[in-house]
Amino acid sequence: MRSSSHRVLMTTLALVSLALGAGCGDKAADEDDDDGIGGGGWDVDTDTDTDGTDTDWTGTGTDGTGADTDGTDGADTDGTGADESDGTDGTDGTDGTDGTDGTDGTDGTTGDRDADGDGWDASEDCDDSDPDVNPDAPERCETVGVDDDCDGEIDEADAIDASTWYWDEDGDGFGDPATAAMACTLSDGRISDGTDCDDTDGAIHPGATERCNGIDDDCDAATTDEGTAVFTDGAGVESDYSSLLAGTLARAADVTLDRDGVLTLCEGTWYVNLLVQADVEIEGATGDADDVVLDGAGESTVIQVADDDVEVRVAALTVRNGIGNDDYTTSAPGFCGGGISCASTDGTTTLELDRVTVTDNEAALGGGGVFIYDCDADIVSSTITGNTGGDGGGLTVWGGLVSIDDSVIDDNVALDDGGGLYLQQVADQTVYVDITDSSVSGNQATDAAGAMVVYDARVDFRAVGGGSASMLDNSCDDDATAAVYVRDGSIELAGVDVGSDGDANDPVDFYCAESVFRYDYDDETSTTCDGERCGTDNVEILGGVDTYALSYEATRGIVFEAEDNGTIDRFAFSMRAGIGLGCSIDLFLLSAESTASTSWTVEYIETVSLTDTDRGPVETGDIGVPVEVGKFYAFGYGWTCTSIDRVVYYYDESGGTSGDAGMGTTRGRWATDSYGGYGAAGTTVSGAFSSSDYRYDSTLEWSH
Repeated sequence: MRSSSHRVLMTTLALVSLALGAGCGDKAADEDDDDGIGGGGWDVDTDTDTDGTDTDWTGTGTDGTGADTDGTDGADTDGTGADESDGTDGTDGTDGTDGTDGTDGTDGTTGDRDADGDGWDASEDCDDSDPDVNPDAPERCETVGVDDDCDGEIDEADAIDASTWYWDEDGDGFGDPATAAMACTLSDGRISDGTDCDDTDGAIHPGATERCNGIDDDCDAATTDEGTAVFTDGAGVESDYSSLLAGTLARAADVTLDRDGVLTLCEGTWYVNLLVQADVEIEGATGDADDVVLDGAGESTVIQVADDDVEVRVAALTVRNGIGNDDYTTSAPGFCGGGISCASTDGTTTLELDRVTVTDNEAALGGGGVFIYDCDADIVSSTITGNTGGDGGGLTVWGGLVSIDDSVIDDNVALDDGGGLYLQQVADQTVYVDITDSSVSGNQATDAAGAMVVYDARVDFRAVGGGSASMLDNSCDDDATAAVYVRDGSIELAGVDVGSDGDANDPVDFYCAESVFRYDYDDETSTTCDGERCGTDNVEILGGVDTYALSYEATRGIVFEAEDNGTIDRFAFSMRAGIGLGCSIDLFLLSAESTASTSWTVEYIETVSLTDTDRGPVETGDIGVPVEVGKFYAFGYGWTCTSIDRVVYYYDESGGTSGDAGMGTTRGRWATDSYGGYGAAGTTVSGAFSSSDYRYDSTLEWSH
């Protein structure tokens, strides 16, 4: 405690100071403004206002009682109560804090300080003047530039009010949701929208226009590209063709494609007739022919390729309800190519059909489904079905090289010839058709050739690479022809099923127009047919002349079981007139399922007159009667003479040298001692089979 004499001395000094100050005239005496800077001496805190300042002038204060040396704002930095000379930290001349942990400037006792009351002392709080800033506080973006949680980082990604940002790689204004990241501020390349479903394509984003490309352009699964079409030209420029192709069943759209490019059509039925005069691909977007339908509305050819030196590809769609308008003989429409036609003047145009269904089209002249005129065409994994044409219900080729692979030509109808295919050279164009692993079945012709006409054309029909090929259940109304009609051309089969298990064509498989030979075949058939015959001709001599007999009337012949399919070209027997020339001779061919059958079918019969009294052959000429594996055939002759006219017939009682009829094994003879005559072909006669070893002197010519 200070003494009274000390207080008197200090008061006296203060008064003297005031007097001197007033006397100088440059500053008024200190009026205890309590700021510690009133005079040049040392202030004593006599008014105890904890400010380290007072109006009393004293000497030095170094004992920690609040005296400072500069009269500004004594601060205590060491906790002992003595104020430092700079006065920059001290806040109280009585218990001045030292800025570290000292709180008692009187006795120098140490302790913690929390100026902002947030529970964190100044040594750990990065801002002890703001209670919202401390190690427990959440980082906030709104306090820009402030380290709210005192972790040494400002406005980091874990701020409670941070935003989500997304990369926008394609720059379309919509970000990739897979690239979501939190941040307080936007960085280069990121945006706030994360709804893009393809961030590699700027044309794909929410709100984009749906295009026919098989892609969800607008990032909305509820919308589809059904009913849209796009044409992409050779430079890659896309044009929306949706409205251009949007015809109706009442009026199809007529569209000309005269630029190179790709026309892609999405799901739906398009009522349209296309004229193609450039290198163009026409494709269904889904890859399934059932999804995209081109309907000609019964007005014209649905796809008409009409130019030289162009390449056209049609893929993954259905072509239907067209009517042929390509006319090569008259000026009237409706003649050739109901569904698809391809015509060239110099053979330089090509057409490819890949996974295409051609159905319910018609053409009055040719090619109800598809018509080819001097074009080269590839038909792959396609179906031509249910079409109607004059010649060629399914496909007509009047010139060109055509390959058909893994395809089906079935249930087509020809109003004239060639229910499935009609192949004919017109002018000087070559016609060659290569058919592999395909089916030509169930087709029908009003006249001839339910399956196909091969007229001055060449056809290879085969199974390859473990695949299968078949020609079954084709029929025509003309019983004198067959499923396949060959004239001035050829067809070669390799491993083709043409009739096993009761699936035979009606009436028979092949008809060779120049010889009128007809042939039936079976499963896994390999043979070649031309206008003369199928296979090669063979000649077999049966029996001999060891013995002969004389008779007024009788029936003689040989029965064999067929072991190969083919045809009997002709046959002959050796005989002569024994007394006169008045005998009538019937040459016949019979068939039965078994030698035990009591009903044999007359396959062929011809009546001749015996005119030679010398021994010689009595022959049929060309007959071409088809023979099927497993059936029994009797070929022979019967005669009726008057009592004075007799026939001498020759036979080998031992059975001849081999017993082989070439296409089968002989099983016996057909013989009766009287002959009443047989009816026309198609009628039946009672059996007269005998297992005798007699072989009559005969010649059998056959081909297989």
